[in-house]
Amino acid sequence: MTGEPTATERARVQALTARGAVAERTVVSIPRVGAEFGSSQTPDIKIGGRTVVIAAGPCAVENQETLLAAARAVRSAGAVMLRGGAFKPRTSPYTFQGLGAEAFDLLAEAREATGLAIVTEVLDPRHVDLVAQRADVLQVGARNMQNYALLAEVGRVERPVLLKRGFSATVDELLMAAEHVMANGNTRVILCERGIRTFETKTRNTLDVAAVPVLKRETHLPVFVDPSHAAGRAHLVIPLALAAIACGADGLLVEVHPNPAAARSDGEQSLTPRAFAALVRQVAGVASAVGRELDVGRLTPDESATPNESDNGASSPIHELADLDLPSLLDVLANVRDDIETVDREIISLLARRVALGRRAGRVKRVAGVPVVDPIQEHAVLDRARSLAEAAGLPYRDLAALLRGMIAITRRAQLNDAAVESPKPQ
Repeated sequence: MTGEPTATERARVQALTARGAVAERTVVSIPRVGAEFGSSQTPDIKIGGRTVVIAAGPCAVENQETLLAAARAVRSAGAVMLRGGAFKPRTSPYTFQGLGAEAFDLLAEAREATGLAIVTEVLDPRHVDLVAQRADVLQVGARNMQNYALLAEVGRVERPVLLKRGFSATVDELLMAAEHVMANGNTRVILCERGIRTFETKTRNTLDVAAVPVLKRETHLPVFVDPSHAAGRAHLVIPLALAAIACGADGLLVEVHPNPAAARSDGEQSLTPRAFAALVRQVAGVASAVGRELDVGRLTPDESATPNESDNGASSPIHELADLDLPSLLDVLANVRDDIETVDREIISLLARRVALGRRAGRVKRVAGVPVVDPIQEHAVLDRARSLAEAAGLPYRDLAALLRGMIAITRRAQLNDAAVESPKPQ
């Protein structure tokens, strides 16, 4: 006896998760919640269909203020689900283990305030009923992917299960773990690739991007990606998130904290609210490019983030910064610089868009037979600079200089186009 499965046994393996087990791909529906979504006319969150969804929030629930700030920030940016751990499995027994059951009241309050569905981890089979009463999605973490008693318990409750791949697990082992859940009656399973352990030391884990299209081919279940745990470093989260959506992921699980430097868990891989807003904008673009659409829910008027919500401590009172040690201050500085880089990229992207619009205006002018260079229009742009400067709290002279530079770039592009399109002498 070799212990190898027979052909018949292999055919039975993954009978429930296999792509051919159902006629169409599974779409997991999650009701939108909170006062804003009280109407029966509001469509559910759909995971596994054409739309892409994002769950975001702090690694762990720390306190009411931080959780609500994070929830409002990610809601404003476009998340439709709030992640936050009540029970935290940590490598060291001396690090923060989460608030436990106390966190559920805070998560419920955040859900009611923002309308975000709640995703939280369950560690113990004895806690499944408790968590299922308070959460919209039960998360089984990487360390528990092969905790078969836990898989059986989440398999018998009527809540979607987000099942993370173990950091040393194969794709087949992940599918067999999902099979355990489904064999116990729960077919609303969402798989999650979160990086695997390799020899590489530059990242916390290695994101197995190839696992996403493999899973989409092998199974009918939806697939999420957690770029935060894969990266382990905040500046890598956005590129990995974009790669995940480009190769077919149905959603993202992203760690976001109002002040990552002060986070009690995984601050180094948590995005600031501003960086998360940039991620959402870029993900929407990639989703559109691959024929999909980002579900950003419905924003309420009072949910716009204020600048201080997303500055990662940069505008904290000086006495608060003085309480931080040097490594924490350097973390704040590094995160602020990451935010600056994100804003710079956005500015350059907007400038490129402005030049493209200017070139289009130039083509219209040439067809209409009017001069390409329009000094009157250029002066009108500069005249607007004064009111723009006042509204933004910027010096008029500096803003006017910036606008003159943009006008010059656009003018050169228009004149170059005109020279290229001019008829050549015979």
